[in-house]
Amino acid sequence: MKWIKLKDDAIIPTRATIGSAGYDVYANETVRLLPNECKIIKTGISFKDLDTSQYIQMSLRSSISIKRPFIMPNSPAIIDADYASNEIGIILWNRGNVPAVVDQGEKIAQCIILSYHTVDDEKTIKRKRVSGFGSTDS
Repeated sequence: MKWIKLKDDAIIPTRATIGSAGYDVYANETVRLLPNECKIIKTGISFKDLDTSQYIQMSLRSSISIKRPFIMPNSPAIIDADYASNEIGIILWNRGNVPAVVDQGEKIAQCIILSYHTVDDEKTIKRKRVSGFGSTDS
C-alpha cells in the first residue's frame, strides 16, 4: 500500500508520532467557505494497492473544529478500496456566521486504514465503480 501524489504540490499524509493511529491529511488548495456553505476540499492524493478487505476512515482533525466553525458532515467518511485510486476529497461545512478559509497545505483531516469482514450470504450487486463521490448511488 502507498500514497500517490496526483498533483506535484500535494503533501503525502503523515503520522505526527510513532503512536499516532491516524495519518494527517493536507488540503491541496485554498478554499473560502461562506456561512452555511459545504464544499469538497481536494487533497491531491490517492491510495494505491488498498486490499479489497480494507478501507480508509476519514475524520476531521479535532483542532480544526475547535478553532474554526467547520464540521465534516459525513464523519467518519468511508473511502472504499475501489474508490481509493481516485483523488481523496474532504467534505467541509462552515456552520459559522462568517466566511472561513482552509489554506493550501493545512492539516484538515486524519485517516486510519482499517480492515473489515463480509458475511457469507451477502446480496452484493456485482458492478464496478465508474466514478467518484456518490458513484454507488442507484
